[in-house]
Amino acid sequence: STITTTSTPTVTAINGGPMCAAGPGVTCSASMSPMGTFNWSTGATAASISVSPSSTTTYTVTGTFGGCYATATTTVVVNANPVVTLSPSNTVCLGSCVVLTTSVAGGSGGITYSWIPATSLSATTISNPVSCPTVWTSYTVVATDMLGCMGTATTYVDIDNLLSMGTTTT
Repeated sequence: STITTTSTPTVTAINGGPMCAAGPGVTCSASMSPMGTFNWSTGATAASISVSPSSTTTYTVTGTFGGCYATATTTVVVNANPVVTLSPSNTVCLGSCVVLTTSVAGGSGGITYSWIPATSLSATTISNPVSCPTVWTSYTVVATDMLGCMGTATTYVDIDNLLSMGTTTT
């Protein structure tokens, strides 16, 4: 009589996270010794899967070899994007300036700013630049946190040509 023994596989799982909300997905990968077949909680059967969860999610992979199985889990952390609010759109007199006021909620700290376009702005990498446009201009700010998660907001500055500064009518 022959007795066949099968080793219980050892399964490990890792992922390429964390990721930003609504950002590109990440890859979850499993390895197993001895090598067998995989079955993820998503239904996928490959060693590596791409996932794009909308919130932090734990994935389970089961590795099977010779009728024996083992499981492992990996958690993909989804970080919230910064929420950006800008001062309301403004109408100014030709020759006037206005401060574009930005506030940011959420995100993971270390916020950096990028304003588009740079036209008529005092600076493009600060939270509250001064705008001195000569024509109607739409501005978009991208706020990026230390994890690379981004939030955007847009405002505009309009020019009231009827109210030029320093004009006197007699």
